[in-house]
Parts: sequence; structure tokens; C-alpha cells
Amino acid sequence: MDYYYYYYYYYYYYYYFHPQNASSSDVIEHPCYPQGYNGTMNVSSLFGSACANNQTQAPGNVTQVLLLGTGNATLCRQAVRNIFNFSNCSHSKSCGFNGVYQPRVNGKFLAFSAYYYTFSFLNLTETHPLAVVEDAIDAFCSRTWNDLKSSYSDQTESRLVNYCASANYILTLLLDGYGFSNTSWENIAFRMQVANSDIGWTLGYMLNLTNMIPSEAPRTLRGHEEGPWVASVFFIVATLALAIVLLLIYFLQ
Repeated sequence: MDYYYYYYYYYYYYYYFHPQNASSSDVIEHPCYPQGYNGTMNVSSLFGSACANNQTQAPGNVTQVLLLGTGNATLCRQAVRNIFNFSNCSHSKSCGFNGVYQPRVNGKFLAFSAYYYTFSFLNLTETHPLAVVEDAIDAFCSRTWNDLKSSYSDQTESRLVNYCASANYILTLLLDGYGFSNTSWENIAFRMQVANSDIGWTLGYMLNLTNMIPSEAPRTLRGHEEGPWVASVFFIVATLALAIVLLLIYFLQ
């Protein structure tokens, strides 16, 4: 999971929640940022990202935005949902998001990488009911920026300010995208290691490539030439016939 999705999110939050205008700067009340936070962002960095490079310009032709945190988990989740399209599905309503086929989830789901790091920070990697997870995320998002900086002084501010957005993004992806529910939520395991080995996208990619390597071609078995093979068969048959004749002579005497 890449931080590009935050930029993608910025665009959609601005587009859906704020009217376009012709000014060269704008203020966005950001529900995924803690109350009391403020920071500026150049819009060029947003539209230069991989997730938004198909957009020609920012809404209202703004060049810079001021982000003011409001710390509202409900609005944050609503804004994150606007990134996805959950209604366009041509596969008998069996889609995850954006019209991509998604079979019904079944069995265990291993959540690692950004899934694990975000939920580990929120102390939610153990198996908890979905309601407990949602309450914990809501409570974290409602905390003030000063409170968070004081409580998590070991965290860099660039990561700390994004945990609320990241948690709601993951929650939306798992619930609305992959189709987990109250009953199947406990099938999700947030892990950093399997069998004492770190897991990540690189390992998965290499395992996939390894499966594509053809196995060693079997060695060719060399058979006998036709002449010796026929002679061997004839000798065996003649020997058996002679043995049968000798047995008959023996029993007839």
C-alpha cells in the first residue's frame, strides 16, 4: 500500500466536499487529520502522483491548499469511500470495487505490510470483534494533534498525522471492497512474520516468479536395440516351452 493513495484521497475530498473557485489558494477542512493540525500542500505534487496523473488540472485551478484537521472518523470514512466505485459491476454483483471481479471471501486472510503496521500502531493486531476495531479507530481519530504528538513522541509527524486516514482506508478496503463482515472479520490475521520470516510484497513477487520457472526436463531412458530385444524374447519363450515339454514327459512316464 503506497502513500500515493493519500494524494488521490486529497483530490477526491476536495472535489466532493468543496466547490470549485478561481482563487490560487484554498482551505480544506480535513476530517482524517487530527483536530488542531494544519499544513500546506502544493497541488502540483498531488497531480504529479501516479494515482492522479490522468487529471489535467486541480479543481478551481488552485496551486496550494491549507489542510486543517477536524478529526472526524465518520466524515473521513465517507471521503475515503469516494475514492472507490462500489456500484459499477458487470459480474453479477460479485465485484470488489471499480468494476473488478472479486469472489466472495473465504477462509483466512493474511493482512501484512501497511495493514499490519497501521493496526499494530493502533494495538489492533489481535483478534477483536469488528465493533471494537471501529470504536478504537473512531477514538483515535477524535484525539487532538497536540495530544497525539505528546503521546507518541517517538513517531515522526508525517506518519502520525496519517494513521487515521490509513486506518479508515484499510477498513473501507476490507469491508466495502473485499466484502468482510461482522462474522468474517475474525478470519483476518494481521501479521508481520510467518514461520519467523518477514513477509512482504517482494517475497510474494519472488515466490510467484519461482513458480513460473519450468522444472528440470526428465532424462531420456534408452531402450535396447530391436535385434537383441527380439532375440532375448525368443530365448525366454523357447526356454519356457522347453521347460513345459520336459515337465509333461516327466509326469507321463
